[in-house]
This record gives sequence, C-alpha cells and structure tokens, in this order.
Amino acid sequence: MNRARTTMLLYAEVRRDGGTSDTAFDDEKAGHPIDRRLNRIERVVAANNGQISERSGHSRLAVFSSADSALLAAREMQKRCSVLPHVSGQTLALRIGLHCEIAHQRSNDGDEDARGTTARLAAIDDGIVVSDRLAEMLSDDLREMTRPLITPRFAVPALQADWRAELPNGRYGGESFFPSSVMPLAGGPSIRLTLGLKSLQLSLHHPVATIGRDPANDLVVVDDHVSRNHCLIEVHPGRIVLSDTSTNGTTIVTDAGVETIIKRRTAVLEGHGFILPGRLFRNERRGGIRFETV
Repeated sequence: MNRARTTMLLYAEVRRDGGTSDTAFDDEKAGHPIDRRLNRIERVVAANNGQISERSGHSRLAVFSSADSALLAAREMQKRCSVLPHVSGQTLALRIGLHCEIAHQRSNDGDEDARGTTARLAAIDDGIVVSDRLAEMLSDDLREMTRPLITPRFAVPALQADWRAELPNGRYGGESFFPSSVMPLAGGPSIRLTLGLKSLQLSLHHPVATIGRDPANDLVVVDDHVSRNHCLIEVHPGRIVLSDTSTNGTTIVTDAGVETIIKRRTAVLEGHGFILPGRLFRNERRGGIRFETV
C-alpha cells in the first residue's frame, strides 16, 4: 500500500525595493533591518512548533505538522515584522507562501517540486499566499481568513490570507511568546505553558507571564468569564506561583487529579496539569492552559 505523509511548508522572504541584492546597501550600517526580520521569522517558527528546513540569503523555509500552525505562524511573522522600522529611502517587504509536501513511502512515487512551488507562491509584498491544497486542510475558523486572489498568477490554485484580520476564534490564544535564546539557570525551576497552538517557556531568565482577555497579555483567553487581566505566573528561585486577580477565579487541575480553586490569592504550580481561567473543571479541559513544570 502507498502511504503518504503530508508536511506543511512555509517559505518567507525579505525583499527590498523589489529585489534582494544591491551593492549600495550596507545592512550593518543600516542597523541590520533584514537580519532583524529574519531573526523574528525564525523565532516565530520555534514558537509555533515548527522547524527551519533551509536558510538561503534573505529567505527561510520552515516545516510544520499542521496547516493551522503554518498559517498562524505566517500571520504572526507579518505582524511582528510590520512594526519594525524601515531604512530611510529603502522599502522592505515580507513575502510568504504556504503549500504542502507529500512524502511517499516509495522514493519513485515522487511529488511535484513542492518546495519550489512554495517559494513561487511568496510573490506578494507583505502578503500571504496559500495553495488551495493547504487551504483545504485548514480548520473552518482559519479558512475564513482566506479569499480568492484578484489576479490569479500561480501554477497551482491559490488563495490570499488576510493576516490583518482578527482571529475568528479565541481558542488560538493570541500571539505566541518568542522563546529565549538563553537556557534556564542550572537547577532553577521552569514551566512550559501551552494554549492551543501557542506556547511559552518561563524560567529565572524570563520569569513572568500574564494571562487574560486583554490582547496585551502573554496568553490571551477570549471568554466572557475571563477578566481582562486575569492572573499572573511568576518563577522564583524555589517555586512557581500563580496569582489570581480576577473576578471569577482560576481552577488548577493536575494530571494526578488534584483540583484547586483560587480567587484573589496565590497557589504554587507543581508537576503537570491544566489552568482554567474563570471556570470550574467539570472534566472539561478544552480551552485550558496546559502547564508542565521542571
């Protein structure tokens, strides 16, 4: 039987004035604007559980396990890079293409040049182009962010994703945290928090995370029972503490089945489990924040 595994591909390229080469441009003197964008692209890939597959000049090719994570990463790349300053007299644009690659069991089964196709889809300044094949694998919520191209011009059927639109469902957890390049101190506590496809790592080097309905929080939970600034997690030298400042309280459920409800007080986080802002457990983990302490 011919089994195939599908990998989601994301190609991102930083382009300047319609091209990527100009001997008159000094990236170092300009403050490394291109490198800053490439660094943000790579950090977004890591934050969305992807991997960099190829690095070439001003472009990066990344792989993801799901269509949703690939599109969410592309959306976040555009958002993160759009707020960076431009160089006087220079225009920098980020182009992103999304496609999928089918890895067949037998080498002679072959697929079209999926990686080349992905790169060719990255053809719209500050835009995201999604192949029809990958779009079919998106959840209904994220598929709503795509629309037909006004002028189709690609070898494969493709759509354009509106990365400026608000996410249609709060379950995606807002923007993800950029993982720190610094490892936690030896012997110090750390905690990994995961909400939907978003994750962040806290340690003594990055000790604080905020959770709430306000988009400025590190983890955004969109629910009527969640306060704008609901709770705070802090890493201390000997413990990890959750402080609730909300109206409806927070439920903590460990994998061992221990359930703790706090309201305007603190609790120590240990082991693995779920944090449920604004609601009781009732054997329902969906929409909760997964925590894993070390």
